[in-house]
Amino acid sequence: PGLPLDPPLELEAGKTDDAIDTYKEVVEKLDKAKLADEVKGRLKDQFKYTLSGLLVDANKIDAAAENLKELVKDHPDNPTYKNDLGFIWADHDLKLDESEKLIREALDQDKKLKEKLKADGAVVDTAPNAAYLDSLGWVLYKQKKYKEAIGYLQEAAKDPEEGQHIEIYDHLADCLIANGEKKEALTTLEKALKLDDVSKRDAERRRKMSEKIKKLRSELKPS
Repeated sequence: PGLPLDPPLELEAGKTDDAIDTYKEVVEKLDKAKLADEVKGRLKDQFKYTLSGLLVDANKIDAAAENLKELVKDHPDNPTYKNDLGFIWADHDLKLDESEKLIREALDQDKKLKEKLKADGAVVDTAPNAAYLDSLGWVLYKQKKYKEAIGYLQEAAKDPEEGQHIEIYDHLADCLIANGEKKEALTTLEKALKLDDVSKRDAERRRKMSEKIKKLRSELKPS
């Protein structure tokens, strides 16, 4: 059979474990595929990266991290892989110091790549990547460095496009709550509910955010 370039039917049907098996099989078959090395390598990276996301969805965090560690090793100058590995670890309270290091490296590399593109004449938005700022804010939150975390998350949320994601606003609200800023957290969550979902995980996040809003309104109600 040929190599699937579109999401497998298992994934569309919500069968994550079956989709994981399909992607693992594809990665193995690529090693034997009669393709140019450059094409083969690019496809393998693509499938391994998608596989890491599926493994996270299946709560197989160690396996997802191993996949991303391989990608980081093969592509040390690619900030996306470093950011994702750092975020996955931080989100599951793992290797927080190493996570912070990876995410800061991702931000630095992203900045240098944008500066190079701009120097070469490209029209580039040189603002820091909102997703990477969110990751850094989140790992700092996990380290209980709430004030520092809030600064990065507020900067991420200012991005008029990439920053308008309910996950970023939810992370910011959690930091504000932890820092005792409940009114600001409530305002942030109320804004977040007006944003569109961009992934399947957002529906569950939206439900939990509604519960946080209800709790905050109760706590802030005048006695």
